[in-house]
Amino acid sequence: IYTEQIVGSVRCVQETDAEYMGYDVQVVVRYLRQVKKIPKIAIWGRSMGAATALLYALEDSNINFMVLDSPFANLTQLTIEQGKQKTKLPGCLVQCVFCCMRCSIKNKIKTDVGKISPIQRANEIQIPAIFIVGVDDLSLIHISEPTRQAEISYAVFCLKK
Repeated sequence: IYTEQIVGSVRCVQETDAEYMGYDVQVVVRYLRQVKKIPKIAIWGRSMGAATALLYALEDSNINFMVLDSPFANLTQLTIEQGKQKTKLPGCLVQCVFCCMRCSIKNKIKTDVGKISPIQRANEIQIPAIFIVGVDDLSLIHISEPTRQAEISYAVFCLKK
């Protein structure tokens, strides 16, 4: 299953919340298992798709393998870091803008985007996975400063199994 940038909004779901992000993946996995009788399933996700795959893996430990290309650790952290990098606004103003956006999203679609944080529960996942992270993505995950400063063209990490 290639889950690039799935955000989990499904037409049959009126409210989308962080716990529903993997609903699209769940529907596809169920179809593959029940209708197509495919016993072994791997999920490949990029960026938001990788975060979605991580969140889905908390619900379904029968996935055989995951390739997680440039997942973010925490959506709030990602948004604020990108806001600081892409604008000339001071950090405190970027945070204020994010808070306003978060409240607006929460009021409109009942989703608290501030709670989307795959890193908080990643240690609970027991599915083999490869994390692929480009040099420009290293700031999005927790890596020690000496590693970040090294000449790295990519990084690969594995969850415990």
